[in-house]
Amino acid sequence: MTKASVKADELDETELLEQLLVLFTLCKLNDKTAFKQLYDLMAEKVKGIAYRITRNQQSADKVVVKVFTSLWHNRHHYDFAIEPFAWLVAQVKTTARQQLADDLQQKQLKRLVLNEVESFYNAYGEFDPISRHHHSLTKALAKLAQKQSQAILMSYLYGYSCDDIAQHFNVAKKTVKSWLRRGLQKLSPPS
Repeated sequence: MTKASVKADELDETELLEQLLVLFTLCKLNDKTAFKQLYDLMAEKVKGIAYRITRNQQSADKVVVKVFTSLWHNRHHYDFAIEPFAWLVAQVKTTARQQLADDLQQKQLKRLVLNEVESFYNAYGEFDPISRHHHSLTKALAKLAQKQSQAILMSYLYGYSCDDIAQHFNVAKKTVKSWLRRGLQKLSPPS
């Protein structure tokens, strides 16, 4: 059995493959302790691979969480014909590329929203009473969590449905409704 304090870089290739095979087998049998040991053994290696692809520490952290969550949820489907380290690396690369695409989509959405607000402000200037409150609105939205403020803008500025927003963020529709309700409560003046 592997020790929790051992890291992948401390083992030679043969020892690592043996440990992975044992841990994958135990995980397939629902052994949560083995899963924790697998995480302890491989998390830094997974994060390093993810970072080389995403070039972003937060994105690499998200990849680690997604890979190990997916590994646990799909443990019964692991095919022992595939070498465990190769399988894990393939999962990391796929997940990191998806995270890179998600990060790009978030940047594009943020740019789109900012451009739209700026265009609106430039078109109507000080003649529109709404534009006078632009700074206040931007300041208020900045106090909300990023996804919450984006959901509010997508819903109330761009007219996206809760289903569309849920699909965009890959969350449940109830989560979006909660973001909108709580976000609007935070934006409302105290009574």
